[in-house]
Amino acid sequence: MMFRHHRPNLEVEDSAATVTELLHELKSLKAVAMETELANSWLSPKLSVILSGTSPESQGTSELALLLKENGWDQITGKFKIDQGHLDLVKFIGQLQKWLYPRAQQLGSGTYSVVYKAQNRETLEPLAVKKLVQLSNVANSGLPASVVREISILMEMRHDNIVQLKDIITNNLESSPVYLVLEYLECDLRMYMSACMAPPPLHVVKDIMHQIIKGVEHVHRNLVLHRDLKPENILIDRQLSRSPQSSDANITADTSTAASLNEYGQGNGEGRLVVKLADFGLARQYLIQHQAYTGKVVTLYYRAPELLLGLNSYSTAVDMWSVGCIMAELLNLEFLFKADDELGLLREIFKKLGSPSTEEWPDFHSSGHGSRWSHELGSPVHTICPRMAHDRHGLDLLSRLLSLNPVNRINAQQALAHPWFEN
Repeated sequence: MMFRHHRPNLEVEDSAATVTELLHELKSLKAVAMETELANSWLSPKLSVILSGTSPESQGTSELALLLKENGWDQITGKFKIDQGHLDLVKFIGQLQKWLYPRAQQLGSGTYSVVYKAQNRETLEPLAVKKLVQLSNVANSGLPASVVREISILMEMRHDNIVQLKDIITNNLESSPVYLVLEYLECDLRMYMSACMAPPPLHVVKDIMHQIIKGVEHVHRNLVLHRDLKPENILIDRQLSRSPQSSDANITADTSTAASLNEYGQGNGEGRLVVKLADFGLARQYLIQHQAYTGKVVTLYYRAPELLLGLNSYSTAVDMWSVGCIMAELLNLEFLFKADDELGLLREIFKKLGSPSTEEWPDFHSSGHGSRWSHELGSPVHTICPRMAHDRHGLDLLSRLLSLNPVNRINAQQALAHPWFEN
């Protein structure tokens, strides 16, 4: 919509003093364009206030002034050019957002996204900006369904153990990339484990696992499957908030940062570690358990047996299997199951856990690749994680997370109430 005849009551008083406040006001208008006359009476005074509150010599001010000039604003007169007709608000908002969140170095990349370190120019809050890659075959038909799902899920997920979506940047949904502005955490669980000189103490493992499961429980309670839980998608930070004025070096995710967090988490610092689930690119909502979905989900080493067997009907149990693999990896500092392909991974799983009998999993031999496996015995769970040999509650939780039959696998709510997490 464009403001034309029925204009809302837009007050110039209490003008936004920051770009952050201005963006909030512009988004609340829910308009795609604004007539130049209205832009000059309502928007121009706000821009003048913002510019007057910035240092004229700063790079940020000059970049902001150039941005405004590109949109037809004359800094001398403090007005938009009348002959412009209207201001494209979608484009203008996107440009202001990119100015507000300048990107620094690349942190990582995947098939569908690239993640950069960034910072809020006004608050100096460290951020992560995730650029969602636009696929060529959908360039003229809007965003891929997976991207829309990720955005909608992150907008709904508000929890202490789930990474927070701060903002969304887009100029044109059909042609421009979409950027997700996310809270920044110092490293992921993979980096944390790589920096460990020895397996973390059990109380640290318990704390990390409890927070992971709390995040998973919230996801499942909101009828969402994450479908890609792995150490790279679990972020870690200190509980104590960083000062906004902290140096840029303090927000760089590298090995030294992970090592520092490792010492911190073991009690060599104040507070405790904060753990959050991230990357909902493969997540999707569900209405009923064991519904048919694509089986091409979850990174191989953390993929549940039902997925490896080729079953497309699965449930939240696929996430809980991944949680079990992560728990064992934290305890041992090595992959629990590792192979080059799905059949190879099944062999590794059955070698350690045994293959299910008809009594244990009635549908096993009639499902997917199940018919090619004969029943074989596995090893006791304590041989998989020797550190847990004398921890019956820990062994019980791990064995229930790694139940081959998904129907018997413990769910997140049950896991949170497990005796292993008492005290």
